[in-house]
Amino acid sequence: MRNLIANLRYLMQYEDVCIDIIEAGDKRHFDFHSERIRYKFVKDHRPVLYRTYYINALLLNAKCSTIGIWDADIIIPKEQIDRSIEAVKKGSTIVLPYNGNVRFLDRRESDVFYRNYVRLPDSAAGYRIMRRPSVGGALIVDKKKYWQIGGDNENIIGWGFEDIERIVRAEMLGAGIERADGVAFHLDHPVKDRPDSLTSYNRARFLDICRSSPEILLEEISAMKGKFQYMKKWVRVMDEIERLHQADIKNSILCPEDKDISAYFPVCGPDHYIGPQSAGFL
Repeated sequence: MRNLIANLRYLMQYEDVCIDIIEAGDKRHFDFHSERIRYKFVKDHRPVLYRTYYINALLLNAKCSTIGIWDADIIIPKEQIDRSIEAVKKGSTIVLPYNGNVRFLDRRESDVFYRNYVRLPDSAAGYRIMRRPSVGGALIVDKKKYWQIGGDNENIIGWGFEDIERIVRAEMLGAGIERADGVAFHLDHPVKDRPDSLTSYNRARFLDICRSSPEILLEEISAMKGKFQYMKKWVRVMDEIERLHQADIKNSILCPEDKDISAYFPVCGPDHYIGPQSAGFL
C-alpha cells in the first residue's frame, strides 16, 4: 500500500491524469480522496489475485481511449509517459514507456522517494537489469485496439508470463508495439516466491499462444471462443458501462461477477501465490 500511495502522489501532480483503481481482497485498505480517482472494492477471498481479470475490468471501464496500465511499484518519468501517449495517439497499440531497463531502488532510496515524490533518483547509477529486457510493470495502450487483440489473457493467473504473453500475442497479430527511451524505477517491497504449480500453469498458457497461429488467434478472438472465451462475459456489462459513461456517473466501476467471479477463475493446483498487486489507469 505504501508504494501505491507514493505512485499516486507522483502521478496526481499532473492535471491531465485520472486514475481508476480496483482493490480486491478480504477487506478494504485503500483510502485516497480525489475527484480524479475512481475506486472500487471487490470482496475476493481467493489467495491469489486474478490480475488479468481485474486489468480487463479497468480497461473496459476506463473513460479515456488511451490507457496506462500500472503496477504500484513502478515509477515512470513524466516525459516518458508523454512520449508514449503521443505514440499511441499516432497509431501504436502498445507502448512500453521505458527502454527495458529497470532501476531498482533499495529500501533507503524508496523511503526517500516516498517522502519526496517530486524528485526521482539518478537513473544512471546502480540499476540492475533482469535476465531479459523487461516488458512488464507499465504500458500504455489504445483501449479499442488492445481489446481487439484480446485484452489481458485471463487464462493466466496471478503474475508471471502475463507480460511477455501480451507482447508475443500482439506481435503475432501485427499490432504496433513501441518503446520509449529512458528507464523505469522499481520501488522496494517484500517478494514472495511463486509456487512451481502456478509457474508451470502460466507457462503452459503462454505456450498455448506461442503454438497457435495468427489466423487461429484472430478467429478465436472474433468469435470469443477457445482461448478467448473469457471475452464473452464482458459483453453483458459493456452496454451498462457505456450508459454510465454517458450519464457521467463518476464513481461506478462495473465487473460482471461482483457477487461471484470464481466461475471464471481457473484452478492451478493446491499451491497458491499471495502477493501485493495493484493496477492503476491513466
